[in-house]
Amino acid sequence: MNRRLLLAYPPYKLYQTVPPLGLGYLASYVRENQEDTDARIIDYNVEGSLSSFYSRNLSKDLEPFDIIGIGFMTPMETEAIHLARVAKGMGKSVLFGGPHASALPEEMLSTRLVDAVVRGEGERTLVELCKIWTEDGFGDLSEVDGVSYIDDGSVKHNPDRSFIEDLDSIPFPARDLLKLDAYLVKYPGLVFSEPTVNIIGSRGCPNRCIFCASCVIWRRKTRFISPENIIEELESVINDFLIKHFNFNDDTFTLRTDNVIRMCEMMIDKGLDVKWACSTRVTSADKEMFEMMKESGCTRIGLGIESANPLVLRNMKKGITVEKASQAVRLAKEAGLEVVSYFLVGNPGENRKSVKDNIDFILKHELDSFPGVVEPLPGTELYEIAKERGWLRDFEWSQLLKAEDRTVVRTEELSHKDVETLTIVSKIVLNRARRGLTVGVGSLLHHLSHRPELAGRILFETFNYYANPDKWT
Repeated sequence: MNRRLLLAYPPYKLYQTVPPLGLGYLASYVRENQEDTDARIIDYNVEGSLSSFYSRNLSKDLEPFDIIGIGFMTPMETEAIHLARVAKGMGKSVLFGGPHASALPEEMLSTRLVDAVVRGEGERTLVELCKIWTEDGFGDLSEVDGVSYIDDGSVKHNPDRSFIEDLDSIPFPARDLLKLDAYLVKYPGLVFSEPTVNIIGSRGCPNRCIFCASCVIWRRKTRFISPENIIEELESVINDFLIKHFNFNDDTFTLRTDNVIRMCEMMIDKGLDVKWACSTRVTSADKEMFEMMKESGCTRIGLGIESANPLVLRNMKKGITVEKASQAVRLAKEAGLEVVSYFLVGNPGENRKSVKDNIDFILKHELDSFPGVVEPLPGTELYEIAKERGWLRDFEWSQLLKAEDRTVVRTEELSHKDVETLTIVSKIVLNRARRGLTVGVGSLLHHLSHRPELAGRILFETFNYYANPDKWT
């Protein structure tokens, strides 16, 4: 029986969007392992604006398909539910997947718009679901690992799906189903006018950062793609799509130094004329590896520092020290890599001093980095801590990650408005220090106009910082 599967990615408001790599993997795996299922992808982020999504004739998009699989992140919840409502109204079979649905399967099923939630890694689960689908729907789901569903009025959670151990066995993402020329992503260190493809060399992260939702999908188990397979995928993209810019989306790309060095050696030996970027932990910093990365075409590395305050680092279970962060920045810069660092304001233990520590660290190491507010994503330890301690505002999941410098979580010493104000003032100060007076004033005026309810606080804190920065704690 022939089936038609649509993998849909709802729109969300972000300064830039990247191809939905996860849906690409799902489509290619179905294509290789389920011959009678025709898979397609629609990424609504490149089909128009967020507002046009609601006026769009979604029924026309969905009509040719039997199964609608919707993969999404937390800020896309409202749009995912809207799409599911349209699909269900047409009598389609609907699946939810991704980190948000995996963390909250019961909440998603309570909408009564979803036949099943695919939890965690989805390739093998989706193939099994396609195999058992008939014109009457999915039928008996009791033998399909990795799904949650409603049976006789009760929510059922089948056992977790075991992971695919050999990642090299998974076909490359079905990039031919994506409009790659629509993703002119601006990654620091890469050229804005050149299309950039995202790629991975691993799945999962073994670390326990309390704010990170990676564990919802990967359960802190890390598996690696071989350097040989990565090179083959790079060459495939270069030959098939004429794209030579890549960003590795791994949680911790350099977790295995030997794999990275081997990959770089192969890129150099083959003369691949590429530019690429990645992100990693400061504990994975290595001089030889950074030098090899630079020689092979790496232009930028993002370092997840998150805080320059020892107490906050301990509270977020980051597993690093400020000294180690400084060393990683130094080694990367000595290798000629552009360094981007990530800082989050609002973790447990955050106060005025810790925010000042972040500013001082960024200025000392001349980093082009700006702090942002931390978000308590579902399935994270941070969410559970904030909920237990009464630190959360009333909010909808779809609010997260959508509004710049707006937080739903406070700390012991900082109110919600304090967290937002100090994050904004950090950006104003760093813009002034790194880019000059004109940019600094422009940053101040921008934030005053966008956050009029915080205008007094922003002006007061900015004045106090410049009046006596050493005592701004």
